[in-house]
Amino acid sequence: MILSILITVVTTSLIWFAILYLNQRKHHSDIQLIEANNSNKIEELLITFNKEIINQYNKGFTDSEQKRNFTIQITPFKEICETESFFKSKKSIKLGYKQAIVSNGITNYLAEPIIVENISIEKLNEENVKLAISVLNKAIDAVIIASNPTPVIINGSTNELNASILKLFKKRNNLLKKLNIFSSKKSNQ
Repeated sequence: MILSILITVVTTSLIWFAILYLNQRKHHSDIQLIEANNSNKIEELLITFNKEIINQYNKGFTDSEQKRNFTIQITPFKEICETESFFKSKKSIKLGYKQAIVSNGITNYLAEPIIVENISIEKLNEENVKLAISVLNKAIDAVIIASNPTPVIINGSTNELNASILKLFKKRNNLLKKLNIFSSKKSNQ
């Protein structure tokens, strides 16, 4: 009995293996047939897909070229500054340029203006200088006049007093010389 059961199980297993083998061969041949029929379609789909990708790229490239439309503008720059003081007036002019990117009508400045030339002219106010010198002379004269009628108490020797007065007069004369030279240079220009 065990032998008959064993023979039945082995025979049934062999039959199932044979059916499975034949089914697998049939499916394999069906798959090859389907692959042979569809390989042309797959290649056509890949070619059309690649063409579509290339067309989309080219379209995006041309659109960006048309919309990119930007220019770099360079415009001249000029700034004038005037300052005045009691003794002189100064006028300075800064010359340069500004750079800007204009994209679709919107201006974007790149940085601060670039200064190429900085010209400054200083003019001495001779009337005010002469006025200051005359006031200074009057003050010195007033000090000298005020010190002559009254006795002066000198701490130290008279040689030191003479030396300090000489230094004051030398400084005054040097200052006057410098102011005359400075004003003559500016008037020549």
